[in-house]
Amino acid sequence: MSVESVRRFVRELEAQGIRYAVMEVPVEDIRVLQGLNEAAWQLLETRLHYVHDALDTLSEARYPVRAATRAEQSTIGEVSRNNANPYDRFHADPFFTKQQADTFLAEYAAAAVAGYCNEVLVPNGPDVVLDSFLAMSYFASSNTSGLDVARAVLAAVGPANKGWHRKLLSEALYRAKDNHASVMLMTTQATNRAAVHNAEQLGFRLGTVTHTIRWATSGG
Repeated sequence: MSVESVRRFVRELEAQGIRYAVMEVPVEDIRVLQGLNEAAWQLLETRLHYVHDALDTLSEARYPVRAATRAEQSTIGEVSRNNANPYDRFHADPFFTKQQADTFLAEYAAAAVAGYCNEVLVPNGPDVVLDSFLAMSYFASSNTSGLDVARAVLAAVGPANKGWHRKLLSEALYRAKDNHASVMLMTTQATNRAAVHNAEQLGFRLGTVTHTIRWATSGG
């Protein structure tokens, strides 16, 4: 992709009154990435896309979890707000203020509990404070094999639930299996070393890597 073709695309965006655009580009598309960078598009985050396709061989220890209730929407939202990754695409993007990025994640997490996701797993037990969650969605694969797919959509862990990301992710695998999924997907930032470690320890394998790139009008 030439720099001029990217600039023509930007002019079309501006002509339509669009002030902001974002795209996800596979790391293999070197020429596209180079053209975007030379035309002033900026890197926001590098994403690692993991897959677990051996759900029928799970052998991890089990942990007490439950589904979050509608009454816990605001609590889950605050967990997300207070434990954001500073390197996620919203916090890394100067187009948004930190307050806007925090608020978005809080509302996203609350919406997950309200039905945007199929279920939101939280720790269960009388002595466990609610300070972490993992939101999951299920959908039918579009490929010809017709595999049902589970996806870990969003997760956050506060200091009161240290170590619970692995526990929630492990239980999410069992939930995926119980819901007849054949594959579970998870995406995380390359900077989230704890999530990467947990995923690989639980049998996820790296599928693809992408860069998230943004453009905004001057001053954005």
